[in-house]
Amino acid sequence: MKALSLLSKIHRAGNYLLSKIFFLPHEGSGRFLPSGFPTFISNRSEECLSEYVPGGLTAYRAAVIKKIRFDEHLQSYGYMEDDDIGYRISRLFQILYCPAARCQHLHASMGRITPYEAGKMLMINHHYLFHKNFPQDLHHQLAHWLSLIGYPILQVWNLQGQRLIGSFSGLWLILFHKNPLSVIK
Repeated sequence: MKALSLLSKIHRAGNYLLSKIFFLPHEGSGRFLPSGFPTFISNRSEECLSEYVPGGLTAYRAAVIKKIRFDEHLQSYGYMEDDDIGYRISRLFQILYCPAARCQHLHASMGRITPYEAGKMLMINHHYLFHKNFPQDLHHQLAHWLSLIGYPILQVWNLQGQRLIGSFSGLWLILFHKNPLSVIK
């Protein structure tokens, strides 16, 4: 039992370390990283302001959604639309993380994507949203490209073979396709 616990701790530490080195999503303050990925608030007992809360855990006023519409370029499954809308809303309004609030996030039985599609869409949509929303200075560009390199490395660490292949497919399209977003519609 202790060996399993030790392996679990090593695995979690490796995930966290890779996520920090490559500017990938990880537990944090709810702020966006220079790469364009968010950090996730967790284990907080008090309300606080945040730039990001995962989409299935949010409620926005109708007036906010009327002003900041969802990006229709993110068609099909719309993977990472919560990153985009959260980033844009946080630039004009305050987002309150409220740990006392409760919701039920029901998953549809149909319309789910495969791990391969998730890896591919993550790479392509992340790249698109970075160029859409973030400054294109050297600091942000470096962090972004590190995240594109680090995501497949994280999939190797987590033994996520299909996501790994999908992320390589997405990276290939980013590098060699004029409009990679059009491939996933």
